[in-house]
Amino acid sequence: MIRLASWSEEAERMLDRVPGITVAELKREYEQGPHVQLWEFSDEHGRAGFMVTRLERKGCGHEWVWLAGAGRDFKKFIPAFAQQALDRGIAIRTYIQRAGLRRMYERLGFRVSEYVMRRSY
Repeated sequence: MIRLASWSEEAERMLDRVPGITVAELKREYEQGPHVQLWEFSDEHGRAGFMVTRLERKGCGHEWVWLAGAGRDFKKFIPAFAQQALDRGIAIRTYIQRAGLRRMYERLGFRVSEYVMRRSY
């Protein structure tokens, strides 16, 4: 099951494990408007995790940005999220930091569209 959820301490704890994001920043975006949503997903064994998304206007269409996702068996829910976008004709953009996630997304038809490089001082 996938459903919209309200911000919670449980979501914060799970999302805090995602590398490269700041939970406080996600929460601030979520609280600023309806374009950022928190999704809760679960399977027949109970609660599994959360995903934060943002809908952006791109040219004459929309792009669904997957900002962060975390939880037990997170990867088994990705196809269901992707199908929702496909059914609505919405492109998807996501950022990843682990090679295993890249392979998983590529199997689902995603492709690399940019590289981001950083240097901290």
